[in-house]
Amino acid sequence: ELMDAEQVRRVVHCRLGARGPEPNPCVWQRTNLPLVEAQLLRQRVRYVRPDGGAHKLVPDRFGFGCGFSAYHYVGTQGSKRGNVDVDIVVVEMPKAGSQAGSYADRMWRTYDAHRQLSLGRCLPHVYGVDDSAEDATRFYFEYSQSRAASTLLSRAARRRSGAVLGESSATFKHWIAEILKAMIELHTMSGYECVTRARLLTLDNIFISNEGSVVKLGQLAWGRRIDGTSVPILRATAERNAALLQSFADIVDDLLLTAAGAEEAASDGGDGGGTAAVKVFHEADAAAGVYVSPGDVFEVILACPARRSVLWHYPEVVTPSRGTEANPYERGQPARLLGGEVGHTVPRDTDDTTCRVRFVAQRAGRCELQFPCFSPQDKGAVGASLIVPVVVHAARVSPTLTAILRCCRARVSETSEQDAAVFPLSIVSLATHDYFTQSPEPSLDEVMSAYTAHFA
Repeated sequence: ELMDAEQVRRVVHCRLGARGPEPNPCVWQRTNLPLVEAQLLRQRVRYVRPDGGAHKLVPDRFGFGCGFSAYHYVGTQGSKRGNVDVDIVVVEMPKAGSQAGSYADRMWRTYDAHRQLSLGRCLPHVYGVDDSAEDATRFYFEYSQSRAASTLLSRAARRRSGAVLGESSATFKHWIAEILKAMIELHTMSGYECVTRARLLTLDNIFISNEGSVVKLGQLAWGRRIDGTSVPILRATAERNAALLQSFADIVDDLLLTAAGAEEAASDGGDGGGTAAVKVFHEADAAAGVYVSPGDVFEVILACPARRSVLWHYPEVVTPSRGTEANPYERGQPARLLGGEVGHTVPRDTDDTTCRVRFVAQRAGRCELQFPCFSPQDKGAVGASLIVPVVVHAARVSPTLTAILRCCRARVSETSEQDAAVFPLSIVSLATHDYFTQSPEPSLDEVMSAYTAHFA
């Protein structure tokens, strides 16, 4: 199951469907504007009034309000079958005051971003805006009784029920398929920056409702427009594609890691002195991710820089954010350095062209090895020249899914002579892989039943 870069390429890229052109959200918005406007007209609500006559404040789980108050109201939508009452979230933005001035741009940007995605299902829909009042502008959004996936999974883990949300679970299969569809809609339709390598999507951005059958995105930070003004459109979409792929890989791993029982199934790693074979990862392969099991010993082999004064140093083990509630690492890091001290120089091998660093996987979890490479004479701050994602799975994950996730989060060392993308991949083309297309989709009854077993 230990695959190098070429084997991963065959497992993933040779099993993709035909790849079309990279999505251009500006073209998509221009082409589909009449359909978007027609959908907005159908969804618009009238006769908006408080639910049950009470001005009821509600938690702004999806981040509609940008700091403004959100309320649970009822509105009337017209349809071919007649009028129907629907629950809505009303965000009231004052037209005067310091708060209005500092958050108004964010509020209008958030509303417009949701408006652009009216033909999709990845976000709650907008139901209109009322600017007629003198004191406040009212924004109407779809109401959804959802919970963040991070909240669901952390609560299940705390119960220690022993149930693992494994790869064969109907809930897991449905969620990753829906998350992938949502990311594709976001990438294809949205003309705003919303996810970057520095601000990835996490379990906090995944919202679940209807007994596990409905998956939506939320709490997105809508940035500047993708219109070619500040950054060329192709570059902006390529950067968003890379960020979405890495987000997808991290979220899928965290779904498997954070589920109830994952910590219990993990065994404490020893000192690496056992007789088990050491798993070896060369620099380019390690940059795409190291997948191991608790107790495994693994090595990362690094190519020595041409300048002898530039040296690799032992890395820091860093735990990335997995969401505000889904962080079960109080018992220690998933991986531990063996035979070296953080920040010290890594000795060269006898061939003088490589050096190696050994680790032991201690428990289920995800972390990053941040390797600095610099000359001792260098001055100023020194960042990581190579970042190696490490995922320690207690439950077995199929080689195909592992290869897909490695392709999604592929990175390259600054000292590497390879191209900037070892595994060029598109979030859109990923959905054509036979892992997603040939596996039978679970029925909603199966999804709801598995969801109840895991989280009820």
